[in-house]
Order: sequence, then C-alpha cells, then structure tokens
Amino acid sequence: MDSRSRYRNLKPLDYDALHELTEHFKSKSKHIEAKITALSEARQQMKNAQLLKKLAKIWREEYIRLRGEERKANLSIQDPSHQWILKVPIIVHTIEMLEREQREFQDALLKPVWTLRDDLKYWIVRKKEGQPVAEYKPVLKVVRDMNDAIGKLWDALKAEEISCKHSDNVELNSPNEIAFSISQKSMGIPDEAWQWPAPNDEFLAELLAEFIHVDVLFFNRLEYARVEYEQMHAKVTENWDKEEVNRMDYFWDVFRRHAGNNGKKLAVEFLSRVCVNRSVAEIECLITCRMRQNLLKDQATTIKRSWVKAREDLTVRIKASLLQAVELVAQKRLEKEQLRTQRELCLLLQEQVAAYRAMKTALRNQQLETETTRLAKLRDIHKKQARIDAAHLLEAEKSRLYTAQQTRLLARERAELEAKQMYHHLEGIRKKASLARTLLFSLFLHCLRSQFSTPQLVRPIVKSDPERIISETESWRIKLDENRKDKQYRCDDAAEAPSRLALRLTTFSDTKLYADRRTRLTTALHSAGVLDSNYARALLATVPSDHPTRRDNQTSDQMKFTFNSEA
Repeated sequence: MDSRSRYRNLKPLDYDALHELTEHFKSKSKHIEAKITALSEARQQMKNAQLLKKLAKIWREEYIRLRGEERKANLSIQDPSHQWILKVPIIVHTIEMLEREQREFQDALLKPVWTLRDDLKYWIVRKKEGQPVAEYKPVLKVVRDMNDAIGKLWDALKAEEISCKHSDNVELNSPNEIAFSISQKSMGIPDEAWQWPAPNDEFLAELLAEFIHVDVLFFNRLEYARVEYEQMHAKVTENWDKEEVNRMDYFWDVFRRHAGNNGKKLAVEFLSRVCVNRSVAEIECLITCRMRQNLLKDQATTIKRSWVKAREDLTVRIKASLLQAVELVAQKRLEKEQLRTQRELCLLLQEQVAAYRAMKTALRNQQLETETTRLAKLRDIHKKQARIDAAHLLEAEKSRLYTAQQTRLLARERAELEAKQMYHHLEGIRKKASLARTLLFSLFLHCLRSQFSTPQLVRPIVKSDPERIISETESWRIKLDENRKDKQYRCDDAAEAPSRLALRLTTFSDTKLYADRRTRLTTALHSAGVLDSNYARALLATVPSDHPTRRDNQTSDQMKFTFNSEA
C-alpha cells in the first residue's frame, strides 16, 4: 500500500485566512482588555468618590464637634458661675487683643474683597452694555493694599506658630517626663510611718520593709514600659519631624473618633493623599508606633495608679497589723493583771464563802424550826376545820334526808288521792255503763216483742248517748290499771334511792390529798381567812406542789397495791 494514501485528503494551509483570523482574535482581546480597564477605572473612580464622600462626612462631623465644643465653651463662659473668668486681667487683655485683631483683619482684607467683588460685578454689567468703565488705578491700589495686609497677617501667623512650637508638644520633647515619671516622695518608706505605734522597733521595721518590695516591683514594670516607649519614640523621631507627628496624631484622632471600625484604613488613605512624599508603609508604621506609644502611656498611668493603690492598701494592712499587735500585747498585759487580781480575789472570796455558809446553815436551822412550828399549827387548824366540815356535812345530809322523806310522803299522798279520784271516776263510768246496758237490754226485749207480735221487721230506734263513746271497756280498764301501777312504782323508787354520801368514793382519799404540803397550806390559809391576800399568793408561790398519782396513769401492780392498802 502506498504510504502517501493517508495524506491524500489533506489540503494546503491558507496563511492569509489564518493571519486574518489571528488579527481578528487579537483585536477582540484588545477590545476586551480595554473594557476591563475601563470597568476597573470606573470602579476605582467610584471607590474614590465614595472615599471622598466618607472623608467629607468625617471632617463635617469633626467640624460640627468643634463648633459644639466652642458653643459649650462660650455658654460655660457666659454662665453666671463663670463670670469671674472675664474679670481676670490677663483674660480681659487677651479678649480685647483678639477683638482688635479681628476688626483689623476685617478692615484690611474682608471689606476690600467684598468691595472689589461688587465693583467687578458692576464693571462687567457696564462692559456688556457697552457703557464706559471707570479707571482701574484706584482698584489696583486697593488690591495692592490688600496684598500687603495679607503679607503682614501671614508674617504674624508665622511668628505665632513659632512661639507655639516652643510652648506646645511637651510630651514629644520629653516623652518620659510626665507619664513615666514619679516623685521621690511617693517612693520608699513614708516619714510618718516611723511614728506609728508598735510593740517594738524590730517588728515595725520588718513591716515597713514591705514598702521597698512593692516599690521595686512596680518600678521595674514602669521602667520596662518606659524603655519600650523610648524605643518607639526614637523610631518615630528618626523618620518624622515634630510638626508632622503632631499633624498625624490629630488626623488619627479624628478618624478614630468618627470612622469607627474602618478608621485606620480611611486614615491611611487620607494621609497618603495629604503626605504625598510619604509611602503607605511609612504612614502605617507611624500610626502603629503612635498607637503603641499611647497604649504604653495608658499602661504607665495604670501602673502608677496601681502603685499608689498598692501602697495605700499596704499602709492599711500595716496599720491593722500594728494595731492588732498592740492590742495583743495590751491583752496579754491585761491578762496578767487579771490573773494577779483573780488570785487576790480568790482568797477574799474563800473567806466570804466560809462566812456565808455558816450564816446559811444557821438560817436553814431557824427556817426548819419555824416551819415545824408552823406545820404543827396548820395541823391543829386542819383537824379543827375537818371536825367543823364533818358537822356541816352531817347536818346537810340530815336535812337532805328529811326533805327526801317529806317529798316521798307528799308523793305517796298525791298518788293515793289521784288513785281515789280515778276510782270514783271509773265507778261513775261503770254505773253509767250498767244503766246503759240495762236500757239497751230492755229496748232489745221490747224490739223482740214487737218483732214477734208483728210480722214486719223494724229497725230499733236508739237515742244518741255521748257518754257511750267514753264508756268503760276491758282494754281501757287494763290501760288505767297499768298507768296507776307505773306511778306507784316511780314513787317507791324515789323513796328508796340511796344517798350520795352512802356511795363509794372514786376520787382521792383525804389521806392522799392532805399528804401534799401545798394542799395543807391552802386549807390552813382558807381557815384563817387570808387565802385571797398577797401574803398567801407569795407564800404559795414558794411552795412546790406534790400531786398524788392518778389511778388512770397507774400500772396494774400499782393499782393492786392501792386497792389492798385501802382495804
């Protein structure tokens, strides 16, 4: 097979068409690149416009803030409580000088500018109308005078700026003079600390040495912050002068105050536009260094405040420790004095106790004799009262028995009288009933005779008898007999009822009741007629009561013993 058969369908390349196609794609890609460039430029312009709007907004807010601060200052100066400021000679002289300079500035610059503006408008109008215009030499003279006034004003501002440079920016000239400095009086042991009351000088010196340790600790921390601040300050002053640093600090404060989270980015963008001869990296490095310096100054202020607070706390603790030590020493001294006094008192108390015990024994014996005599009298009084009470109870029982006997006799007589009346009543009813039966029987016989005598059956005519309803019957007679027997039985039971004194007592016996000392004393006071007096109450309050045991609280063995003893 021929090897060239594979290439027979191939055509020759058309270099002109290929070149045209290549040129077409190149032009198309250039067109796309131009579009992309235009879009990026438009986007960058939009970003720049938005950035300018943000910057304008930030500076507008700063202007509003400054105007507000100025307004507040003016209002505070005009406040009646601050009127004394306007009476200070230096401030009055300064205000008059500023007002004079303001009037001179207006006379030398503002009024000529506004006059020239009005003249130019007037000349332009007359020139358009083809009317003749006045000479320009007076106007030229006014412009020259205005330029001279501007030059003088500029020289005055330069001189004021130079004077301000020498007075301001103390922090940049001596960075560690205020924030990182501390007076010698604030360090070491206070002079008045040696006058604090202490138990001994060695203990006081040991406590006051803590001031040195605290000072060394905080001084090392402050020195470390100062060294780092000086390094940052040297790095800043190496590439930037003082005026630029002041300007950068002001701009950074403005953006930090009004820009929020994007403050650093917007500040770098704004400063890169203001400082054309500085790169963005240098501006960012300066802002970072100044932020670190401010942070170090705040840290130094915090360290000094903590230092002062630690010294105050240490002073309080040392004073408390000294006070506690002094109190402890005084307490030990007082304990020794108390121990010595206690030993002396013990001897005196022993003598007093011996004398008191002898007096107490004699008094107890005397009270025992008095109590024995009093109990004997009370016993006699109780026996007498018991005989009187027994006689009274006997008389009362006899009177009750006599009254009960009379009551039974009266009840028996009344029952007999009622029985007789009932008997007579029943006899009358029985007679009426027998008479009624006789009449009925005779009537019945009459009816029988009539019946047998006449063939007709005739109903008997009976007269109405009201007594027939209450006539005696067998059931009625039985009921009356039972009622009479019940009344008789009740009278007999009332007559035979035993006396309450004859019943067995279920309470405590007199022996057990009078075994209580308080009961005997109460009975004696009642017999003497002084039970209701204050003397009796006071006497009974001093005597305890020994109550006998109740039977419902006794055990079975105790109950058996009680019953056997009573039997």
